[in-house]
Amino acid sequence: MNVIILAAGTSRRLLPLTKQKPKTLLSLSKERTMLASIFDSLKDNSNYFSQLTIVGGHGFNFLQQAIASLRHTVPIAPTLIFNPNYQSMNNCYSLFMALKNNTDRDVLIIHSDVVYEPTIVNKIMRSPYTALVVDNKKQLTAESMKVTVANGRVTDISKALSPKTSYGEYIGIAKVQKKHLPKLMVALEAIVKETSNLFYDDAFRSILGDVNFRVVDTDGLPWTEVDNKYDLRIARRIYKDLSSRSRI
Repeated sequence: MNVIILAAGTSRRLLPLTKQKPKTLLSLSKERTMLASIFDSLKDNSNYFSQLTIVGGHGFNFLQQAIASLRHTVPIAPTLIFNPNYQSMNNCYSLFMALKNNTDRDVLIIHSDVVYEPTIVNKIMRSPYTALVVDNKKQLTAESMKVTVANGRVTDISKALSPKTSYGEYIGIAKVQKKHLPKLMVALEAIVKETSNLFYDDAFRSILGDVNFRVVDTDGLPWTEVDNKYDLRIARRIYKDLSSRSRI
C-alpha cells in the first residue's frame, strides 16, 4: 500500500500562523505537529504499507526539513513531491501527481490537516475494500463533506447534500484499491485539464457509478480537520486527550 499525504495548500484561514509554513507543521503540543501525529499513527500500522508519499507546495522547504527530522519515526523513507501549482489548483492536482506512474498498489489518502485516533487508520488499512472513512455520529452542517449510502455503498459525496438525508461526513481519509486506480486516474486527469477549482473528492464522485466505495465508520472515535484557529484549538485538545490516554 502507498500512503499519500496531501500537504500542498496555503491555508489562508490560519494566517499568520501559516504565512511561511504549511498547516500540517502547526503544533499540537510542545513536541508534536500535525504531521508528526500522522507519522505516529503510521508507525503503529507499519505492516500495512510499503510506500509513503507526501505532496507539498506552500512552505516546501519547511516541509522538507520537518520530514528529515521525522524520518526515524516511520519504517519507510518518505518520497516528497513538489506541486508547482499549489497556489492555483486544488488537491485534485496533488493526488494526480502522486499517482502518476505510480498505480501498482493500493493507496491510502490522508489529508495532512486531520488529527485523529490512530485506530481509525488501522480500521481502513484492514478493510479489503475501496472505502471512505466516515463520521457516522457527528451532527452534519452545510460545511460537512457529506456522503449518502445505500446498501453499504457510497452513492454521493458533496457538501451540497442535505444533512437530513446524508449518512455522515467524510473525514479526509480514503483507501482506493489498485484495481480501481485506472478509473480514478482518468477522472483526475479530466478534472485537472478542465478546471483548477475542483477537489479529488469530485473525482471520487464522478466514478461512484463504476467503483463500489464502501464506508469505514469512525463510530465515535475522535478526529477533527483543521481549517481555522477554532479547529486548531479542538485538535490540540483531542491530541492532548489521546496522548494522556496512551500513557495510562
